[in-house]
Amino acid sequence: MDLDNSAFIVASHLPRTLTPLPLPFHEVCVVGDDHFRQPGYEFYADGVKGLDIPNSAYSEMPAFFAISELFPDAEIVGFMHYRRLFSVLPDQISLQSNPSSKGNLASSFENRLTLANQLRDTFWLREEEVIVPKILHFSNWTLYEQFSIMHAPLMDVFLFGCETFDRKFGIGPNEQSTIDFMKQANRGFFWNSFISHRRFYDEWRTLLYSIYLEVQVMVPIIPVVEEQERWAGYLAERLFTRFVYLMIDRRRWQFIERPMVFLT
Repeated sequence: MDLDNSAFIVASHLPRTLTPLPLPFHEVCVVGDDHFRQPGYEFYADGVKGLDIPNSAYSEMPAFFAISELFPDAEIVGFMHYRRLFSVLPDQISLQSNPSSKGNLASSFENRLTLANQLRDTFWLREEEVIVPKILHFSNWTLYEQFSIMHAPLMDVFLFGCETFDRKFGIGPNEQSTIDFMKQANRGFFWNSFISHRRFYDEWRTLLYSIYLEVQVMVPIIPVVEEQERWAGYLAERLFTRFVYLMIDRRRWQFIERPMVFLT
């Protein structure tokens, strides 16, 4: 496949000491509230235009929203994280015990270049296909219960976000609500990562932005709690899982699960 019109975005917020990645990989440094401008990066994402949610709450999501501005002509869009890259390697059980870190495990950032080249050299994507991470299964909790460990104001935002998703997407009264879906689902597609043709990216970005636009009115009442400040990114992960399952039900896209490599 010709990758000239592709942009694989790797969100980062570290000093530019990582192994450089080949084109069409582009690293976007997330800077803002709790980050600072890092040397060596060509692209930056300083929050999301039109939204007042703190940059630190989004985690890597400012880079996700910046794709449409920084790479307006890209016909194929991929979104990954500086230490989580899609892989063509067979899936292996991680050496880590964290249930959210199951999958391939690489020992150092030096493997980034090898992984990126393998993906680029073997990449193929039909117009109706979307590459997503291999689904994660949880044995002890659902997507709802996993979020419920957050403090009460964040749980209110989560519930409001789910209700807003239903209204924006057009979930009917006789269909399963997103909240009920979250209470039943013990698996999900995490890390806000996928590779798709531009139309899928634009559709998901537009929906998520419209949800954040309404959720941001609740931001002033949310106290900052250590290890929970990335709540907007966590919300996006769960809503992305819901979005993918709705697309599967409606047979609008063909989803391909591919392992992601976790770099230690």
